[in-house]
Amino acid sequence: MRFKFIVLICSVTLFFGCNKTRKEEAVSVQTNSNSKSSVLTVTDINKQRYRDFELDVAAIKIIENWKPYKEMALIVSNVKQANFTDLTDNTEVLHELISNLRYDIPSALKSSSILARIKVLETKLFKLESLVNLDTKTKKNLLIDVISFLESFSNLNFQINKKLERDSQNISRPQ
Repeated sequence: MRFKFIVLICSVTLFFGCNKTRKEEAVSVQTNSNSKSSVLTVTDINKQRYRDFELDVAAIKIIENWKPYKEMALIVSNVKQANFTDLTDNTEVLHELISNLRYDIPSALKSSSILARIKVLETKLFKLESLVNLDTKTKKNLLIDVISFLESFSNLNFQINKKLERDSQNISRPQ
């Protein structure tokens, strides 16, 4: 009777002990796969479908001297190439860029709709920047935030084009 009790305790201990090492191995394999999968490539970004609006000729002439926009366009082109060096530990520079983007806007483009798009761009930029600097990022989350950031910049371009199109229309109103 005593022998059966000891064998039962040893087998239960052995059973739970073996199960524990298998879980630890599974966790270590899973973390290794997550660290490899967080690398985003240009092909991953290019496979995604989103609307990418470019500026019209009239808009390009107006933003010619708007340096913060050109700096933001450079960051966007780097993100499209899966180059996140501009976003790595650059919070102060990005804050300055966004404030310059908002306050140095050409007078022809100063409207609430464009300022709202700049605010959305700011939000998406800082969300992407915080994820890039995070050690536990996943490829899926990074890709979602990259596309979201690129769409917000594209929507800013679309709004600039629409603003200039509305301003160019001369609609007479009845008196």
